[in-house]
Amino acid sequence: MLLRLTPALVLGLGLVGACRAAPPDDPVLTFTGHTGSVNCVTFSPDGKLLVSGGGDKAVRVCDAAIGKEQEVLEHADTVYAVAFSPDGKRLASASWDKTVKVWRLEK
Repeated sequence: MLLRLTPALVLGLGLVGACRAAPPDDPVLTFTGHTGSVNCVTFSPDGKLLVSGGGDKAVRVCDAAIGKEQEVLEHADTVYAVAFSPDGKRLASASWDKTVKVWRLEK
């Protein structure tokens, strides 16, 4: 069954204004450095670091406030997942190279 949303149906369901699009905003920062696709990204628990993993086999650790790259960690193949430990002192990265690496981050 296909439901066709008519103005009367939308008003009856109370959906007016529920799907209002926000005006587009410029990004606060743009992080660059990957030479391939960016496949994953995460903030550290304290919000001070932004980490991304990509098709260029790199895990890039950046200062989230200013966008400056602090460290590049390497895998032998594409990185598809990154995650911080709850205390933010370690970072795990997963790759198509069949490894999960746990890195100790210096602050």
